[in-house]
Amino acid sequence: MFTRFRTLLAALLAVVVTLTGTVALAGTPRRPPGSYTFGPVAVWTDGTVTDVFQPMSDPMPSASLVSARIFLEITEATATNLRTRPALRYSADGVGWDAAQPINTAYVSGNGVQAGTTFVDLTTLAGVTPKAWVQFGVQVKNNAQGNYEIAHTVLLVEPKGH
Repeated sequence: MFTRFRTLLAALLAVVVTLTGTVALAGTPRRPPGSYTFGPVAVWTDGTVTDVFQPMSDPMPSASLVSARIFLEITEATATNLRTRPALRYSADGVGWDAAQPINTAYVSGNGVQAGTTFVDLTTLAGVTPKAWVQFGVQVKNNAQGNYEIAHTVLLVEPKGH
């Protein structure tokens, strides 16, 4: 009886995965087709109130990337002094990188979620000219200088082309 139940459950799960293309866990945002999920990645501050860029993606070609909607989730933060916001940086060759630019100006303090409700134009962030390569990540800083803080971060990027 138990074996028959397991077989039926496995078949039902296979149908769900086939129809949806994913298995979504409770609490995990459903990934729209064509989007990217990076993480969870441990990110940390350097003990200062200065933003530190933490890359979360591999370098990616930036051609046809015009705008994106960003979802950021922070868990297991060591303190509410940890401030995190999504960012990106561009490169002409994938080796030397321009300074990182924030995608959203608002920070998540400690544990929390920043759900992207609108698409952000990635070609005009702080007057930066897009180059051949892009890398997504987060800018992390500490609101109280002197403390090192760490958290787990998940970044979901839903791009929109021209």
